[in-house]
Amino acid sequence: MDTTGSSIEGLDHARRPDRLYPILSHDWYAFYAGHLPDGRQLLAGVDGCRVVLGFFEPGGEFIDVERRTLPEGEEVEQYLSKEFGYRPSLVRVKRFRIPPEKGQVIDPLQLALVGESGFAIAPFPLDWQDFFNDPSSFCEEDRESYTKMIRGWVAREDFALYWGNEYFLNRDGEVVGS
Repeated sequence: MDTTGSSIEGLDHARRPDRLYPILSHDWYAFYAGHLPDGRQLLAGVDGCRVVLGFFEPGGEFIDVERRTLPEGEEVEQYLSKEFGYRPSLVRVKRFRIPPEKGQVIDPLQLALVGESGFAIAPFPLDWQDFFNDPSSFCEEDRESYTKMIRGWVAREDFALYWGNEYFLNRDGEVVGS
């Protein structure tokens, strides 16, 4: 069996730069998705009282970032609604990365485990990159295992969202693993 990345149907499609990633709000994981009255899309990540706001064009292009402090006692979606006219809903955005705030303390263990310290989307988990770079460096059994796993991932249209952890989302924008 050919177990290189080229043998995985749909792999190039999953990696394409214009791919739109669907995301729903997940209060438990502290990220929120919705639309603004002017048509822009909003993704917000909350870390304690700090809020990272990613703004996207209606077509999914990342256009701006803001960082705010959540007023004490205010619920996130209430704040976003009051400040921006936010309406929770499914958003579809292209791949992006918002780096951590300057001076933000980054837990080295968490960075080592997750591999990403910002707010970002990737088509695949970061720890699969070694396989994509050089499948021949893996034994045949591991190559077959990775290939099967990647085929399933591509067929389900899964992707990874990074916000303090690595979350796996499906084609409906729902978290299905981490």
